[in-house]
Amino acid sequence: MQKLGLLGMGDVIEKTSYDLRRNSYAGKILIFSDCQHQAESLQKLHGCLIQPSVEMVCKGSNVFFLMSAPEKITGFTRDLQRKLQGTLISFVPGLNRSNLKKLFPQARCFRAVNSFSATQYQSEVALFPDAPDVRRLLGYLGNLQVLTDELDFELATVATCMNGWIYFLLHDLQQWLSEKGLPPEYARRLVLRNLQECLITSSNQPRNSFRALGEAQAKPNSFAANGLAVLNHQPPGAAWGAACEVVLDSLLN
Repeated sequence: MQKLGLLGMGDVIEKTSYDLRRNSYAGKILIFSDCQHQAESLQKLHGCLIQPSVEMVCKGSNVFFLMSAPEKITGFTRDLQRKLQGTLISFVPGLNRSNLKKLFPQARCFRAVNSFSATQYQSEVALFPDAPDVRRLLGYLGNLQVLTDELDFELATVATCMNGWIYFLLHDLQQWLSEKGLPPEYARRLVLRNLQECLITSSNQPRNSFRALGEAQAKPNSFAANGLAVLNHQPPGAAWGAACEVVLDSLLN
């Protein structure tokens, strides 16, 4: 039976364990946690096997998810890089496969990125490079996309950051309505309703670009078209593109 060791801390371990079990992963999950409450919860809810140390997780597993924060990876691997054998799937952003193989010379090294979406939705997972056994395992986490180019993988990592940015756009729209006099709760509902309509329409019409769908809503001489003319004159996309470039540059360097 496959024995999967989760090397990381905090919420990311909880979300990963949840996704694996929700999608019927039947293998053993080994973890180490400094937090007794978290360890007991994961053991009770997801059948995780609690280990007394990270070293014991490595010793008892044949497949690993590396999920530490980027700034902790050097210190974290110092004691483990020579001991860890088997298949290593790194979820650490900015750590390219070449450097990953140098840190873990005895392991089969792969990279993955997970959107870690809210629990009621399937996560989006990207894998580089491809391998059938790794593909099957990551399929338990959500919708899997295999990538053949590492730069494409970095772009997929940039996309995971967009989730956090969109909240600020929603905040600005709600704030404007509230400042004009609408009750904040009602303004929030209106903004969310618009977002939900966009998501439903986009999902139902996958062959139409986002731009085409937007143009269908903002028909000539409509109120929506008047607002769109202002947005086109002062394109918000420039700021979004600049934010993406900054994240991509930090991942590559």
